[in-house]
Amino acid sequence: MAVVQGDAIAGGNELALHCDLVVASQKARFGMSLAQVGLAPNWFLAKKLMEVLGPVTTREMLLLGDPLPSTKLHALGLIARCVPADQLEAEAQKVIDRLAANAPLSLKAMKMLTVRQLEFRDAIPHDDVDAAVRAAMQSQDAQEGMKARLEKRTARFQGK
Repeated sequence: MAVVQGDAIAGGNELALHCDLVVASQKARFGMSLAQVGLAPNWFLAKKLMEVLGPVTTREMLLLGDPLPSTKLHALGLIARCVPADQLEAEAQKVIDRLAANAPLSLKAMKMLTVRQLEFRDAIPHDDVDAAVRAAMQSQDAQEGMKARLEKRTARFQGK
């Protein structure tokens, strides 16, 4: 389970995606700013985004790169709970206590079931996608994007 108080951007967002349940503060935001620095997600991250967020929200998160508010993600059914910041810890504890009260073998079977339902996507060929991601990572745009982010300025991308 993930408990998110503030911003979960890039790696923090990815960690939350891999959790069974997310309990977030109403102040939390989730995002992937890769496009803003000239990078692209690898196949497995994009697959996980599609599984959790669906195609529309995944496109919004990836193509725009702006963080999405937890309230929006909760309204879309993409995070389990969204509460005021001062109630976050208590709400997280309620979820933990509820999980702990359930039958462990049932939880194990349900976890296996939900994971297995999505595994077929691993077999989809994606060498071309991997090559495009590597090209983005090695591009002049990626170098410019990282430099601009560090210098707190707008990147000037040239498609190179």
